[in-house]
Amino acid sequence: MRSNRSIKTVLFSFGAIFFLALFYISGIRNSFVGVFNNILAPVISPALETISAQEEKAKLFEEENNTLRQENVELKDKLAVTQTLLKDKDALSQYKADKKILTKILWYNIMPGNRVVHINKGRNDQIKENMAVVSAGGMLVGKTINVLDNSADVLLIDDPRFTISVQVQGITGLLNSNPDGATYISLVGVDDNVETGAEVRTAGQGDGLPQNLLVGRVSEASINGAEPFLNIKVLPLVDIKKQEYIFVIDVNN
Repeated sequence: MRSNRSIKTVLFSFGAIFFLALFYISGIRNSFVGVFNNILAPVISPALETISAQEEKAKLFEEENNTLRQENVELKDKLAVTQTLLKDKDALSQYKADKKILTKILWYNIMPGNRVVHINKGRNDQIKENMAVVSAGGMLVGKTINVLDNSADVLLIDDPRFTISVQVQGITGLLNSNPDGATYISLVGVDDNVETGAEVRTAGQGDGLPQNLLVGRVSEASINGAEPFLNIKVLPLVDIKKQEYIFVIDVNN
């Protein structure tokens, strides 16, 4: 009998402790909820709202930044055109006569024997093959090849595959380049007077390119033994690696 009473006492004690524990835990939880609602919530909620507002401001800032970048590109384009008009009077006459399509250089390949740059406009922008390409200063850079819908390659004037008719001091010759990138004029007789520093411009004879585009200047004019033609080296005036924008000339518009 006494043993049964002891078991009941123990069970009653454990039950009391269990309910007291539940009550204590529930009290702590309610106290925490109360503390959160009364003390922490007024502090945390504004902070969360601030974070949300900052995220929204960051999105707006990014949108505004993208808009400014686009406007900056457009301003650069306009500045390049303005500099062209101010820098070269011949370029001014070309602007009046021809349509210039502004393009951005995407990448370069200026290895010997394959000197080209890739631009960001193509057939969808009225660009065709064998159009003249000039710098912002109106100086010849090359001509278009491999035209795609939205991009094209520009064959540079110091590529061995590039050949055009040119004039120097009223004399017509042929502009070529060797595999090392050195540019020269052929088919100018030894009796012709060609001075160092003379301008070299496009002749527009049989190559479809506009006349009078500045190509470069004579860096050397010499007689090579018994050869009937002068040895005329040409220094191009454009460093393509320093160009960001170049212009494609459409003589039909």
